[in-house]
Parts: sequence; structure tokens; C-alpha cells
Amino acid sequence: MKETLTDKLIKRFYGITGPLDEFRRQQVERVGNMCFIWLFYIIAFGNLIAFFLGRQYPEVVAIAYPFALTFIILFLYFVVATKQNVDIVQTIDVEELDEKEKVQLKQVGWKSGLFFGLIMWLFGPLVLDMRYIDGLFTPKILMFGCLCGLMFGLLMHLLVKARQK
Repeated sequence: MKETLTDKLIKRFYGITGPLDEFRRQQVERVGNMCFIWLFYIIAFGNLIAFFLGRQYPEVVAIAYPFALTFIILFLYFVVATKQNVDIVQTIDVEELDEKEKVQLKQVGWKSGLFFGLIMWLFGPLVLDMRYIDGLFTPKILMFGCLCGLMFGLLMHLLVKARQK
């Protein structure tokens, strides 16, 4: 049976390897429903606050609101995941994987490191308030992108190796 795009995205987001069986699907849907309910109220309340404060302090709201919302959402995810006793991330059984998945598993560390390093390199001049094109090629930003990519890729590689049986 061919996997749908939704199934692939669910497996990727939750770190599920192997087939998406009925138990795992129920766990994912339960966590997703709880998060949706909480997010609805958090975003509605946050938008109400931003609407009233935005008239007097537009710059503060423009800077603080996205950061506060991101922090609250990440905090909510960890609270809901621990309250629901979610145990959908399991060890990776290499024997169950086909050849394509085995190759993807071997390449996950350097691919994620390369992608993360590239993103950090591209956003480096923006964070440090440098002229964008000139800032991309300064040694400080180049080293920053390379080190971030190397550290993140190594961490991803070690996490995947730790999950393998």
C-alpha cells in the first residue's frame, strides 16, 4: 500500500519509523486534537491582547508577539506530550527497513547538518545587522554557519544511531 503525503508528514514530524499502525495513528490524533484545542484559545487570546496593545505599542507587539507565541506553543507541546504519555517514538529496527529507508537513515546526519548550516549562514547577517551580501562572506558568518551545521549534523547522527537496534 502506498503511503499518502499526510502519512509521510505525520511520520516525519513525530519521528515514527516503520508502518503507521492504528495504535500510533490514534496516539498522534489524540495529541494533535489536544494541541489544536489549546492552540485555538492561545491564539485567540493572544490576538486579542495584540489588537489592544498594538495601537499604543506597535513596535513592541511586532517584536514580542511572535516570540511569545512560539515559546508558548513549544511549552504547550512538551506539556501535552508528557501528560498524554506519548510513546510513539520508538527504536529503529534496521531489519524492518527497505534499502531506500536504510540509505536515508545513513544520510540523515549530514543532510540535516548541511540544511541547518545553510539556513544559519543565510540568516547570520540579518541577526548581526550587517549588510546582507557583504555579511554573507565575512569569515565570522562563514564559520558560524559551518560550526552550526557541523554540530547539528553530528547531533542528528548520534540521535539516529542511539535509536537504532
